[in-house]
Amino acid sequence: MHVSTRMNTILTRSILLILLSLFVVPITAQPDKKRWKKVDEYIESALDSWDVPGVAVGIIDHGEIVLSKGYGLADVEARTPVDEQSLFAIGSSSKAITALAVATLVEDGEIESDEPIKTN
Repeated sequence: MHVSTRMNTILTRSILLILLSLFVVPITAQPDKKRWKKVDEYIESALDSWDVPGVAVGIIDHGEIVLSKGYGLADVEARTPVDEQSLFAIGSSSKAITALAVATLVEDGEIESDEPIKTN
């Protein structure tokens, strides 16, 4: 697999992991310690299943940061762990995120999909 293709795959899976971890694990109905252990277990399992070396996760609840943590490795060769300050190359992933944001605005009636962007 070409390096940039591999990197895009890793980045896409990392973003999906972040998004899925917010929806798959019902965190608000459980006591704190048990809730975060379940989040940790899910993310570590997903890293292994998807062959993703590392990911940083942030969860915000009602405007408050409730989790900011790194999982896995930022640099596999150097064995550098991911932490909440780790930076990742996002490549073309921002295009998909932008498309999702625009589609959400259209769905919510905030903008029209057939209007020029300058009108919004």
